[in-house]
Amino acid sequence: MESFVKTNEIDWQTSSAQISVLLIAEVALVRVALRQLLSRAAEVVIVGEAGASQALGIVHQFLPDIALVDAHRIDETLTGFLRRLASISAKTHAIVLSDSDFGNGVVQAAEAGAWGYLPRDVSETELVRAVRLVGGGRAVMGCWLAPDQFMGLKELASRRAELALPLSQKESSVMEAMAQGHTDTQIAKGLGLSVPTVKTHVRSILRKTSARNRAGAIAAAFRSGVLR
Repeated sequence: MESFVKTNEIDWQTSSAQISVLLIAEVALVRVALRQLLSRAAEVVIVGEAGASQALGIVHQFLPDIALVDAHRIDETLTGFLRRLASISAKTHAIVLSDSDFGNGVVQAAEAGAWGYLPRDVSETELVRAVRLVGGGRAVMGCWLAPDQFMGLKELASRRAELALPLSQKESSVMEAMAQGHTDTQIAKGLGLSVPTVKTHVRSILRKTSARNRAGAIAAAFRSGVLR
């Protein structure tokens, strides 16, 4: 298994039209191919590339819009990796490239946090289109599904849509503490924050969940899968 990490020192946050992408693949040639496929899309900025074991650190550092994940030769299970990625950055939407496990595999990947699932031999046009759509908050599943599988994905998409905006990592921590019944003072002590900072996070959570109070925000988070 190759060990490789590359990040680009680019001020990609200067334009809201740009889509920041992290390439995750164990094979160097795959990373090169993906970079070439995306190179003609002016709004796509590659912020880094790495194997799966190093990628999570880059996600934590850059919080990219999209993680493009080649499922081939990942040491851990794909769903386990996707869940770990989602726990680090709710902002980062994963697109999986796979040459197998269509059907149930698509549903399992979506339930684990993937927003896109495409064949590994995807064309340049389809890959760029998927990056643009997922970057805009839409799911892309490039395969045929049985009716029950399709309805399952529709239900999952509906639950995700209940959160108007993804919670930041710190907001997710505050949300979890709220769900456990902790007061602002207890949350501040547990997370090493000031009480005013906790209150700011709570206001942001209420806004993002369109909730009138904390109980409503917690209920929305459970329905959407942010809390389990």
